[in-house]
Amino acid sequence: MMDVGTLIREALEDLYQVYFDVNPNNDETYFVYRLDTEGDLYADDGPLMEETDVTLHLFTPITFDPTNLIRQVKRRLHKAGFSWPSSMSLSGGPGYARQASMPDVPDHRHIVFLCNHIDFIAGD
Repeated sequence: MMDVGTLIREALEDLYQVYFDVNPNNDETYFVYRLDTEGDLYADDGPLMEETDVTLHLFTPITFDPTNLIRQVKRRLHKAGFSWPSSMSLSGGPGYARQASMPDVPDHRHIVFLCNHIDFIAGD
């Protein structure tokens, strides 16, 4: 079974660079993802599955129209086994990015995708 980060990178890396947690480079357009996990469906004092909540951030130049890219990202993540992602724009100016615990990136659009992935771990 592939880990969730690998699934994300394989689904999106041919579009733009994909980073976990922070972008160490100065790319103009890129993805950054964060993961939160939680066990679920407990039996015999252990979880039978683990749910991973994914927050995927897309940063593009402010002059770029991301409409088609947003559709493409949603389809690719869903095809890779994630729930259908919701998306929202945090490109409302200074302060919006802080609400999502991400740094403000001047002159960039900031689109956030939320989805999850479930791994059945019974017998691991």
